[in-house]
This record gives sequence, C-alpha cells and structure tokens, in this order.
Amino acid sequence: MAKGDEPSVCGILFFMNTKLKHPYVPITKPPIKANYPNEHLTWRSIQQRCNNKKDPYYGGKGIKMCERWVNGFEFFLTDMGAKPNPKFSIDRINADGNYELSNCRWVTSIEQRRNIQSTNNYITYKGETKTLGDWADGMGISSVNVYQRIFKYGWSVHKALTTGLRKRLFTKKQVLKIRSLNGVLSWQKIGDMYGVSATEIGFIQKRKHYSDIK
Repeated sequence: MAKGDEPSVCGILFFMNTKLKHPYVPITKPPIKANYPNEHLTWRSIQQRCNNKKDPYYGGKGIKMCERWVNGFEFFLTDMGAKPNPKFSIDRINADGNYELSNCRWVTSIEQRRNIQSTNNYITYKGETKTLGDWADGMGISSVNVYQRIFKYGWSVHKALTTGLRKRLFTKKQVLKIRSLNGVLSWQKIGDMYGVSATEIGFIQKRKHYSDIK
C-alpha cells in the first residue's frame, strides 16, 4: 500500500470479515465493474440512497457511506469481499448506522428477513403500533416487501401494508365468529366448518392473519 493510501476509520476492521457467519470471499479479479457487476450495483445503490436528501430513511435521515467507500468501488469491494453468491444482499447491523465495514455484512434473504422482523422495527398504522413482522404476518404480505416498500422506496405505511394483499377467505363477521369459538371447539373442527386447515384457524386465533380485524 502506497504512503497516504491507509484506510480511513471505516476500513480499519478489514480482518473482522473473517469472523462473520459467512466467510469473507477474497477478490481474485481486478475490482472493476465488468467482473463484479452485482457488487458494483450494490455500491451504486448505496450511494444513491445516501445522496438523496429527500429520502427520509437514508439521505434525509443522515445515513452516509463512509469516505473510503465513496472514494472508489475498489475500496468497497476490497473491504466487503465478493458476495458469497448473487442472492446475498448488503445489510446494516445497526439500522441507524452508516454504510461502513464495521456495520455492514452480506446476508441471505432469510437472515435479512429475521433482522427486519426484529423488535427494532416498529410501525404505527391506524393508531396501533406493532413490529413490522407482526404487521406483515397479519396482512399476509412478505415482511421483506413491506420493509423495502417503506424504507427503500419511501411508500406510506398504508400503501405498503395494503398493496397486493392476499385474497381474504373470510369476512369480518366470519373472522369474529371463528375467534368466538376458540376454546369451544378444536381448531380442526372449526376448520372443517369453514373448509380450511386447522393451521389457518390457528393463525386467525393468534391474530397472525386478519390482525387488523378487532
């Protein structure tokens, strides 16, 4: 490394990547866009998010990309390594922190979903506050989709939770009736009455489905 090229604060934890759950993937080709298109797209996307001051969840919130990474894609790629496979995406360990080596990792969609559903992500809708995961389960939508709609694309909570809803099997009256039978009949018997599985009845009773119905 030439004099004056020492990594900035965000780059000093280079070797920590070897301790992450997913092994650090070393760079074996020149770090240019043509050889690492997926990683380059991620790098560009981060820049766009952070530079957009109108985005309330990134640039408008003060989320930044560290100076080392801003200075070039090759620094980002050197620090993060290549994706273990194209399906991995970048994840910030602390959702309120910046894009820097100490706060970023490559994760699978399952791990990202688990992080998204954590108790750190609360959403208030129609005067009620619940975790993002609980809202997504109740409305029958992927939690990842809800997260991206709100925090990546800037959709309103109402639009994020109501666009592309699963086709509902029951009316509000039927849902309330099903709940009233909890403890009176088994879930299997209730399911037989309404032509659905005991599992679906369980979801309704636990308010994982139709959670918006009181």
